[in-house]
Amino acid sequence: MNNLLDVVLAFIVMLGIVQAAASLVDYVNVLAGTSNTYELSTGSATPLMGRPFGFNHWSVQTEPDHAPKRYFDPASRSFYGVRCTHQPSVWLGDYGYFLVNAIISHDEPQQSVSFAPLQTTYKPHYFKSSALYPGNADMGGARIEMTPTEHAAIFRFSFPPKVNSAVLVRLFDYNSSTPVVLDKEGRFSAQTSVNN
Repeated sequence: MNNLLDVVLAFIVMLGIVQAAASLVDYVNVLAGTSNTYELSTGSATPLMGRPFGFNHWSVQTEPDHAPKRYFDPASRSFYGVRCTHQPSVWLGDYGYFLVNAIISHDEPQQSVSFAPLQTTYKPHYFKSSALYPGNADMGGARIEMTPTEHAAIFRFSFPPKVNSAVLVRLFDYNSSTPVVLDKEGRFSAQTSVNN
């Protein structure tokens, strides 16, 4: 009887340990190797979020558009949006990319907002920045969350009450007349062939 009791107690203890253990995805550091300056490179990596063997990947753009190959700097406090990317390497550049961002209206339209990188969640399956805020901190900020799917992503946007707000989708085909189409269920679609 004591042996059976010992086995049952050991099983219960092991079950508790297994349940308390983190998921393997929690050990992935999406930001590893992303200090991509020309002076000091620690991997030339891009913080990609996506499904294994996904059709596209998602990243964060912290640098202006004139630096398309190196669009992320982990030390930057500028946020241009969540970028749909097909970039195989920083040396080859990106193609077919676009940005999605939550914006709060101002007198002048802004392409980027400030954010706090240390208060941002980067995981292979989830991105969240709850520290997006406009130039006037007293207006409050917007929150953007994103989870990659096999061929797209699911976004959730939260805005402060009583402010003009919108979701911005930026295509980089400057000569393109392709519209961004929003359907009744809140899904948008567009076509881009930038750098293709």
